[in-house]
Amino acid sequence: ELRAAARSAWQAWAPYTEKTSWTLSGTMRDALVASSRTMDQSRLSKDGKGSYLSGPSVSRHLPVAEGVFLAEAAMYLGKEAEARETISAIWDRQDEKGAILSPTGDNRSRDTALAILALFRHAELTQDWTYFNEIYPDAYKGAAYLRELRNVAANDGTANGTYGLIQKGPGDNGLSGVRAEFSDTLLSLAALKLMLETGDRFILEKRSEIREFYGQLRAAFIAA
Repeated sequence: ELRAAARSAWQAWAPYTEKTSWTLSGTMRDALVASSRTMDQSRLSKDGKGSYLSGPSVSRHLPVAEGVFLAEAAMYLGKEAEARETISAIWDRQDEKGAILSPTGDNRSRDTALAILALFRHAELTQDWTYFNEIYPDAYKGAAYLRELRNVAANDGTANGTYGLIQKGPGDNGLSGVRAEFSDTLLSLAALKLMLETGDRFILEKRSEIREFYGQLRAAFIAA
């Protein structure tokens, strides 16, 4: 009976919703169906809010990087509500400084940059700017936090600080420790660029400050 119920449930399930019109054939479709099913199985609801998790056991939590990429994949599958819940769960972690905390409680600049990137990208894909307008003040607060990380690094004696970059961080997710690296700066630049483009489009507040920070950080990165 359990097997029959499971089979019935999955036969009625669709890999993507009615909003998505593209299709694949053959093994490519099989891969799409399997991947979409895995994503659905990885979702977990906590405190009334669902989100995509990165793994089944010890890694069964929501790291920001994985959550951002899973949310965008969900958008391509037409799962707009599920993607929104995942991004919302990430933004719920923002602290009073503007930092997005990792599941372990660490302040990692890449997590803040990726959360900003996800917020703007989600609004682009949905063309629904309601949630974006609600969270934009928090996004600006996140950008100010990244700027502070750049300012703090200027006096810490590291290579990142010498070149005016975002402070050093765990470039490979911490496997080699915290070190001088470019990825946090690159992700910050990607987030700031999208913020600036959207700010100019909608004449958002404080975009001149974003433009100044982006210009400084981009010039520093190219020089480095």
